[in-house]
Amino acid sequence: MKKSMKLIASGLAFTTLFGSGAFTVNAQSINQPTSNNPQTVETSSVQSDEEIVKALTPYVEVKDDKVYLNNDYKNKVIVSEDVVANITTYMNELNKAVDAGEVVINDDLSVTEVNQAFTVASSGTSYKLHWWGVTMTMNNKDATEFAQTLENTGGATVGASAISRFIPSPPTILVSTIAGVIGGGAVSLGKRIDSKNKGKGVKIEFKISGPIVYSR
Repeated sequence: MKKSMKLIASGLAFTTLFGSGAFTVNAQSINQPTSNNPQTVETSSVQSDEEIVKALTPYVEVKDDKVYLNNDYKNKVIVSEDVVANITTYMNELNKAVDAGEVVINDDLSVTEVNQAFTVASSGTSYKLHWWGVTMTMNNKDATEFAQTLENTGGATVGASAISRFIPSPPTILVSTIAGVIGGGAVSLGKRIDSKNKGKGVKIEFKISGPIVYSR
């Protein structure tokens, strides 16, 4: 079974908060071998979150109900040690959630929450945990309120109290992922949500290089 992880695009520094600790990632390029010589590494780098996730997904696996990054990726993809540390730290948090009976990581890399309370958000908000991060979908009302909440933080870290306004009793892994991805960029994210909300709400992906906001 698998679950969400956090990665960072080349050249970006990123601090996340998981559980009681924090760690900073300064990711480098990810290069892939040429098709005619598996030992030869191309000089082009993978820049986007999507490219990073796509390159490493084949090496994410479930063993004994927990998620790991198989070291076989080293034979195909070159990734900075900082990025790998970021991934494994997030996976460790997922595995703690498994031990706590909060989530089940499925063989198809999807994540199922055990406690029904975790899956019940407000009528205008829904979310889904992935092995690469979190997706949150909000209607117009919740998106507007969430944007205002973020802008009112003044740059302070977003915590469980802010998130629980839209997702009652949020699981620790959800709070830590969202808080970690947002970091000190709450005000900026709030403005982006306002910009993308065209009256129908937004979808937010909390991913490697930061939150990505889409109009609905």
